[in-house]
Amino acid sequence: MENGPRQVKPRRAHVSAQIRLLALPAALRTRAVAAAPTSKRAAAASLQWAHRPYTAWIATSLRSALTLAISAFVAMASLACADGAGLAEPPSVADASSDVPADLSTPEASMTEPAEVAPSFAPPTGPTGSPSDIGCADGSREGFNDLARWPDIAGCAGGFRLAGLEDAPTRAPHCDRQAGNSSRNPAGNGCTVADLCALGWRVCEDAADVARRSSSGCAGAAPPGHALFFVVRAGGSVAGLCAPSAGWRNDLHGCGSLGAPAHASCAPLDRRLGFADCLATGGLWNCGDAPAHLEEVAWVSKAGPGGGGALCCRD
Repeated sequence: MENGPRQVKPRRAHVSAQIRLLALPAALRTRAVAAAPTSKRAAAASLQWAHRPYTAWIATSLRSALTLAISAFVAMASLACADGAGLAEPPSVADASSDVPADLSTPEASMTEPAEVAPSFAPPTGPTGSPSDIGCADGSREGFNDLARWPDIAGCAGGFRLAGLEDAPTRAPHCDRQAGNSSRNPAGNGCTVADLCALGWRVCEDAADVARRSSSGCAGAAPPGHALFFVVRAGGSVAGLCAPSAGWRNDLHGCGSLGAPAHASCAPLDRRLGFADCLATGGLWNCGDAPAHLEEVAWVSKAGPGGGGALCCRD
């Protein structure tokens, strides 16, 4: 038991000396080794040489870490430059003023063209007068508005709630012509399409009827900025063709700006409304249910004054 402590103390002292030696700078450590007794000098020298591989490893590791850090920094800087090349320039003052009213924004912003406005279903303001001269039962005309140029044809806006265009009951007035957009019955309750035309006028039959009364065909039927369709009585074939007295009931045909272009065989009529076109008006033009999609002429009615009405020809 007595030898144990005596053997431990020199070892602890030796380790403490080694630790103190390693704590010294390299130059001082070399001097300390040279000044030490021979036995201690040998131990310190061996410790110093044993420590050199670790010192070299630490230095190498530091150099490698520094190299990697520099490489990463260079790569990040290059990437930032590349990204910056594709970035859009910040918005200018003119861009920032896009939400400002034209009278408060820059002069450049106020000079930009206005956005295109969708055509309105609302009836335009047309000439008014005696129904026998105007051609419409309510005394106001909404299509072919130049009376001197088109004295014998008129676009008459308004609703008609009794359906159909060709059958005999639809050819006679049913509400004493109390219909039309400027009448007391703009929705056309209890009215047929015939109620939209003035006494001495009637709903135009077909393309030939329109051609006899308008030297311009359908040109001029709808004033700019208004989505209007003025219907004639005749329909078309399943393929969209038109023919006199054929008795076809597919699609509505007429003049205006609302609906799809008519087939060339329908000239001078320029527009047609199919089942889908009627749906697109939100019920304003009602072409019946889906099973009637090839017989719009038999089922059509109109719920209000907007979007046109009847094309009326002078007797």
